[in-house]
Amino acid sequence: MSTANYIERCRNAAEANLAQIELIKRQWAEATAYIGDERGGPVDPMSSALVTCGCGRRMAIECLFRCFFCGVFFCPKCAREHFGEEDCHG
Repeated sequence: MSTANYIERCRNAAEANLAQIELIKRQWAEATAYIGDERGGPVDPMSSALVTCGCGRRMAIECLFRCFFCGVFFCPKCAREHFGEEDCHG
């Protein structure tokens, strides 16, 4: 796969993920407007957000890696490919 195709695939995945996250936030806010968690506190809308990686794998957002530079979310396998194999701790 060429670099341009890879970048385009990542960009498309990022746009779809951001739209999906915003939709989940809106739906969750509407559904929990008068309902808190079992302790009566607010519920975090992101705790149940599922995001689709560019490879097609759907995972909970807290299990993904987000690139600081391009903003794309990656599953662990794709993150290794995107960020490289080198140990950041030297």
